[in-house]
Amino acid sequence: MSTFHRIARLTAGCALAVAALTGCSDDPEPTDPTTPAASPTPEPSAEPSPREEPGTPAADPTAEQSPVVAGGTFTGTGYELVVPDGWRTEPTMSGGPIDVVLVKDGAETTDGIAIVTAPASGMQLDDLLPQARTALEGHATDIADAPAITIDGQPAQGFTGTATQGNVPFVQYYVVHNDQLYEIDFAGPDGVQTVESLTGAWTFTS
Repeated sequence: MSTFHRIARLTAGCALAVAALTGCSDDPEPTDPTTPAASPTPEPSAEPSPREEPGTPAADPTAEQSPVVAGGTFTGTGYELVVPDGWRTEPTMSGGPIDVVLVKDGAETTDGIAIVTAPASGMQLDDLLPQARTALEGHATDIADAPAITIDGQPAQGFTGTATQGNVPFVQYYVVHNDQLYEIDFAGPDGVQTVESLTGAWTFTS
């Protein structure tokens, strides 16, 4: 299975799990999560757009799509993450609740990390974990509690298991900070150790 398809399945599942955990389960049945959503039509602005000064260079439309490589800092929703050695961000796989996807350098790797964010809406970790496990039961086997870890001083807990699609081992960790839910998902072997390697590189900023 290619890197793209493995991580696409992982991140699609992450998005649905977060929606269920944060009270969106009463929404209409979601469409295929791998299908990009249509861009909303922007509302007309009450004020005219400011005119660019002559000689001002146009913004580079590809600047925001440049990967952050090892040693660089990715700025996410309420946190910063120093990209570990051997990894880079993959901007084409992020969007919506999926804050960032990291992939290992090298054409043959199938490992990937997805970080998903959503408002916690007042729920604490102990409230979220039973719902998270229930959400996983329809999509995974061999579900077990992952070892508890800390992320920038905050407790994080989650699960290990094997995805029914593709028979892929995975680990999911959840942490709540400042009423924000963060879900960290890894598809590949040695998932707990891989996620733990991020903890020293993660700093909450709000």
